[in-house]
Amino acid sequence: MSFNLNELQDTASEKGEHYFMEVSGNCLHSTLLALRDALKEVDGIDYADPLLIKATNGMAAGLGAGNGPCGIVSAGSIALSLKYGTPSIEDFERRRDAWLKSRDWYFWFKEQFLSCDCIDLSFGTDFSDL
Repeated sequence: MSFNLNELQDTASEKGEHYFMEVSGNCLHSTLLALRDALKEVDGIDYADPLLIKATNGMAAGLGAGNGPCGIVSAGSIALSLKYGTPSIEDFERRRDAWLKSRDWYFWFKEQFLSCDCIDLSFGTDFSDL
């Protein structure tokens, strides 16, 4: 990566809390918007198109049931794919680069928080009854 992951995390952390508490209450969208702001500071590109927010509406709360992937993990992977990936299915190298960065993000997150599952990270909250 062309930037330090810890610096990006620090930059996005405060923004993510703001988006979660004051705007959306959705960890995936809060993370996407915070990462959008942090990445925009790094390279000047706005990665969170309104269609991206719409396309990820159903991913909140561990894919709606609490036992799917954490929205923060999903949003991080999406943000990395937007930054390093490609819209071209033929561009294997860029797709692979995005995949490797997403994989590194997943393992880093799991090492830090011991799980990537929403239900584990939300202290066993069952979102399927909401």
